[in-house]
Amino acid sequence: MATWDNRTPKYISNSFTTNRTTTSTNVMEINLEVRGQFLTWGDRFTAACYGCGNESATGQIVSEIKLDGTSTTISDFSQGQTSTAIVLNINTSGQYSTTESEHYIMISDYNNYSGGMATWFYSSPPSGLILTGTL
Repeated sequence: MATWDNRTPKYISNSFTTNRTTTSTNVMEINLEVRGQFLTWGDRFTAACYGCGNESATGQIVSEIKLDGTSTTISDFSQGQTSTAIVLNINTSGQYSTTESEHYIMISDYNNYSGGMATWFYSSPPSGLILTGTL
């Protein structure tokens, strides 16, 4: 049981179960299945998203790790491409200290190109989210 006196390092890892896509040019959560929920005592934690994906047209994928579905960005990654045949490595990580409470982190994504479609692959290698810290 997690208590103030019984804080131990924890590790959460969630991966996509199928390819996930978005055509949005606005920041949005890719899918709930990789959302990492945790209880913290105000200690610092590290979050990372990892994976591979591509953009269906010449453009740019912007991926972010967000806290509690708000505008608080823990880390972000942006990579452009000039061809639809390119597979992008989508990796970013960051550390953050938050208030004592229950929280969640999520991967959000958008296309910086109208008419494009960003895809996160679920295998070879998998895409997902990792959270570590004294939670």
